[in-house]
Amino acid sequence: MEDRRGHELTDDEDRRRDPLGRIVTDLLYQPFLEKLNALILACQARGAIYVATSGLRTYAEQDNLYAQGRTAPGKRVTNARGGYSPHNFGVAADFAPHVGGDYEGKLKTDYAVRNYAVLGEETAKLNLEWGGRWLKIKDTPHVQLPLKTRGITWEMMRTWYADGGLVEVYDRLDLLGGW
Repeated sequence: MEDRRGHELTDDEDRRRDPLGRIVTDLLYQPFLEKLNALILACQARGAIYVATSGLRTYAEQDNLYAQGRTAPGKRVTNARGGYSPHNFGVAADFAPHVGGDYEGKLKTDYAVRNYAVLGEETAKLNLEWGGRWLKIKDTPHVQLPLKTRGITWEMMRTWYADGGLVEVYDRLDLLGGW
């Protein structure tokens, strides 16, 4: 297997050095995953390395994150409960900027907003939605499919998921095409 730069890697090396290697990509919506790969390459071409730190989440995982800073210790990290986050449907990922030279599997990050500028610019070019452009709450690590621009609501996503899990969600998204 080769990395994005064309270097031959073993399975262990591939997972460790791949900017998407920290998340399970098998269950992400395929057109979204393709855009994430294009996003990483576009950012790297501009000298910016971003590493995915979160992808698909279960409703329970989302609820646990929502509880942080509310009913559980920690800082608030989300305003979305389970079933109200694109992470629950395989169409969102969070990234951390790697600021320590080439990424070899050890993430060295600085979460300052300025380090997400390239990510934000490149998401726009790929017709993805970047949380750094949100008006109410800025979420600079967050990238997702632009569901609202297609008229897709959380109620629709939850209904599709209840009808057949991620397979049904992805089939319905495929019917909309052109992602």
